[in-house]
Amino acid sequence: MSVPPKIIAGVVALQAQIKAAGPLESAPYATVQAIHLNAETLETNTTLALYGAAGQLDTWIAPKDQIGIIAGFQTAVGSARDEWRLLDMLAVISRAVLNLDLLVGDINIPAQRTTLIPS
Repeated sequence: MSVPPKIIAGVVALQAQIKAAGPLESAPYATVQAIHLNAETLETNTTLALYGAAGQLDTWIAPKDQIGIIAGFQTAVGSARDEWRLLDMLAVISRAVLNLDLLVGDINIPAQRTTLIPS
């Protein structure tokens, strides 16, 4: 598994939207709201991909032969790297969504962000 192309494309598209909007403080409200909704969608997609990567890593079973064990271990390490990349991306995206929440005045909604670390 690797970081899904859908997530990479979403990040690139979001960066292009923010760049095209210029300074967000002076962008029209509708533009900021559209960027906000796209960022929330990207956050959801990244969270789902992260759950998939974590599930794939947590359910791995080592093969019984030597070559299979080595290949399986390399696959598990790759999955762990992907999980870390997704977690890092999710942290940045969630921070962007929070900043956009503040920008559009969506601060009355209680925080519903999901983390993998229990409170």
